[in-house]
Amino acid sequence: MMLASVAMLTAGSAAAQSPPADKAPATPKAETRDATACGPNGTHATVGQGNDVVVQKPKDENLSSKLAQSDGIICPPTQVDPEIHAPAPEGGRMPVIPPPGSPGGDPNVQPK
Repeated sequence: MMLASVAMLTAGSAAAQSPPADKAPATPKAETRDATACGPNGTHATVGQGNDVVVQKPKDENLSSKLAQSDGIICPPTQVDPEIHAPAPEGGRMPVIPPPGSPGGDPNVQPK
């Protein structure tokens, strides 16, 4: 009897729930970046004696406010060396290192 009353209460509460609403899935915003976000930032860099780079920053600027103004984009100083460019990664196949003891692997290495 007790089991029957618990089953009726459970069924009643399940029937009281509303059906799930058919909502369109939320699509994430496409990332748009401001091309001028790395504009003049007030930081000046010069090359001193002994090829030391001296960076002069405004003293009253808060780093959090600077990051907020650039929409979270951190830009390096442009005055240091504008000729520096990151080399493009080499194309081709990804190198695969075979595990020890397998064909092509080092047979002398014993895994722990």
